[in-house]
Order: sequence, then C-alpha cells, then structure tokens
Amino acid sequence: MGESHSTFECRELRRRDLPTFGRVILQGMGALEAATMIDVTTTESVKNLRRPGMLGLVRLLQLLQIAQVRILVAVDRGQVVGTTVVSFLPSTGYIGGVATDAAARGRGIATRLMELAHTITRGKQKPWLSLDVESENETAIRLYRRLGYTVAGRYDWFIGPAPESFSPGGPVPVEIRTTDKGAREWANQTLPAAVRGPLPSTSRRLTHLELFSRPPRATPKTWKLTSDRRTLGVVRGYYGSKTTTGFVFPVGTDPSISEATCTSLVAPAINWQRSLGATRIIIPVLEPPVGWTSLAASLGLERLVSTTLMVRPTSP
Repeated sequence: MGESHSTFECRELRRRDLPTFGRVILQGMGALEAATMIDVTTTESVKNLRRPGMLGLVRLLQLLQIAQVRILVAVDRGQVVGTTVVSFLPSTGYIGGVATDAAARGRGIATRLMELAHTITRGKQKPWLSLDVESENETAIRLYRRLGYTVAGRYDWFIGPAPESFSPGGPVPVEIRTTDKGAREWANQTLPAAVRGPLPSTSRRLTHLELFSRPPRATPKTWKLTSDRRTLGVVRGYYGSKTTTGFVFPVGTDPSISEATCTSLVAPAINWQRSLGATRIIIPVLEPPVGWTSLAASLGLERLVSTTLMVRPTSP
C-alpha cells in the first residue's frame, strides 16, 4: 500500500518508523490539543506503541476488524517527515490531524498523506472523509478546500476550572443507557444535515468528538432532559483520571433551549465528574451556541478555541 512522490514515500506505519514517528506527530499538536490535554494522552499512546509487541497487536486487531484505524506516514530516507491517523466510522473515514516535520514543509507531504487516506477510505466503501481543524488555521483550511472538503459545522470549546457542585432548579435530567435508541434518534434529528450525513450518532458514539477527546479507558454516563414529554437535551459525560478532566458533550439540544435549561442539563455530569476528582471541565458546543455562551460564563468557563468540521465525499 505504498505511494511515492519526490524523495518521500507514503504508506502505513512500520516498526522501524517508531523512533522518528513520535517526534513528528507531536509537532501536529495545536491549541486544541494543549487546551484539552490531548497532547498528554497522545504522548502516552506513542510511548505504548514503542513497547515490544504493541505494533504487532495493532496490526492483528486491524486484520480482525476490531481496531478500525490506519496510521499513515510519509518517510524520507528512513525518517518520518509526516503522519496522519484515519479512523473508520460507519459512514466516514475520520482524519485525526495531519502533522508534517517543520524542516520538510512545502513539499506536498500533507497533500499526499490526505490522498492516501482518501484512497484507503474509498476502498473501504465509506462515502465520506471528515476531519476537524482549528478555525484559525487558515493554511490547513485552504489545503482541505483545495482537496474538495467543505465546512459542515463549527464547534466552540469552553474550558475552565471545575465549578462547585450545584443543584439548579427546573426539570432534572435522568440517566439513561448508553445505547438508548430513542435518545440516539432524537440526537440525530437535532444535528444539521451536513453533520448528520457523514457523522450520525451511533450506539457507541453519540457525537464524533468522542472519537479523539474521549479519555483512554473512560466509561461514559449519559443523561436526557425532558419536560412535558418533550426532549430538551441529551448530554454525555466522561472523566479522565490521568488529566483530572471532565468532558461534557451536549449531544443534542432543543433549538430554543435557555441558559437555565442548559444548566439543568449539564449539572449531573459536572457533579459526577467533581465527585471523581475533576479539576477542569470541557464543553464543546456546535455553533450557534444558543444558551451555552452565557452558561459557560456563569460557570467560569472560557471559549479557548474553535474548531471547524470539514467533510468530503469519497466519490467524484
């Protein structure tokens, strides 16, 4: 599965690539990764890959169709100069960032890696490719547009110290099973068509943001808020013990949801995470953030970064 261009080759990661692979992938960490501490968990994952037998295990899981992921690298004279990771969801190949070595930029490495990711994803009969990029990264966005990607949505990431436990008034959310079909179907109905097409809610992931920001080995809890038999919102919470960070994903909300209702919706997740030792809370919200901006301010959270979801069909 090799592709070549100029003096570099694009292919899947091999064991001999590991010594220089970690250095390059960490160069792709930006403001989002730093704010969410994804850079910390990525560093740990790279270390684990270098343990004896780990890369062989990844390959075995791929063959058994258990680990739906491909780690792609660009290699020049035995050195990794670029990399990207492609994960496969039911309808899309999701590109988890593209990193190019600082000394090798301007040679079309990112473009060739993206083209290889497209070829692999199309071969797996996935109708879409998708990715998230920091909204201020205009250089990357221009590249993705040139390759046929369009904007499907934008997310505001509100981050700050975990607020004190609180008990807001109003309706109280009810914890539901992770696989609740009704909640999943309702969440999909609230998503814009541009997001729902390539990245619908599934029984495993109610939002695609769980794919890259879910803490390793973390188990989610999910809550649904209703009033007068009408669903107002669904949230999913994760807690990362290594970084003492709680993630609260508003999976779907009624378009007219108020700040007070948003507060009621997230309260159980934040209280649960606080009880486990969370010192930080992260809430990513699909724009427009109706009710969420004022809620974040009241909780002491700041909008630290914005990301843009971009999608591309794999067929011409």
